[in-house]
Amino acid sequence: MKKDYKDKILIFILKPKNLTFILMIIIILVIALTGKNLKPNLTAREASILSRDEVTLMQDKNNHENLIKKLENSMTSQRNVERYSAKYIQTLKEYRNILIYIKKEKFKGFLEDISAEIEETDIKLINFFKLNISYLMDGYNYYTSEQKNILLKEIAISSQDENILKFLYKKLSWKEKGEFLIYLKFYNKEVKELKEDFLLKAKNNIQDNLYESFKNILSGD
Repeated sequence: MKKDYKDKILIFILKPKNLTFILMIIIILVIALTGKNLKPNLTAREASILSRDEVTLMQDKNNHENLIKKLENSMTSQRNVERYSAKYIQTLKEYRNILIYIKKEKFKGFLEDISAEIEETDIKLINFFKLNISYLMDGYNYYTSEQKNILLKEIAISSQDENILKFLYKKLSWKEKGEFLIYLKFYNKEVKELKEDFLLKAKNNIQDNLYESFKNILSGD
């Protein structure tokens, strides 16, 4: 009797439809048990970043440092290094966020290293551009009006860090500050703190009609 019962169960399990269903249940259970600590909604880019290891990230770091060493003091080079560095930092930040997101304990030490690397690279990058802006500004008073406008425009286009923009803003005359802020507004780099400072203080430092012109442009949508 027991043998017949077992045979019936075996025959039921081995039927193609039933076997497929049972296998599906097993697969679902395996995935649920082995992947319960992972978040299933990672994007393809996040998965790609997550697949990187320390060696790959160190290669990225070395490439980044080698590029900076080869730079010349030209706006084109500055723009290239800032874009490259911004991409490198963004990758690190995404990697860090993912490691926090999936809460993998084994990545704890690596996570701390990445956070330190982000902070260090950000500081290096800001100092690099301050140095180069200082170099460019040394001869600024000898530039023609057209050259000055080109320089301010290029910095407005290329710079991604507010600290760099604030650093340059302090070195300009009030008229140049207004022109620089217009470039920032045009290229969607507007810094609220700088605009408020200009609108508050510039009125007493430039002609009324020029101030009103700057004010209308900077305050407009």
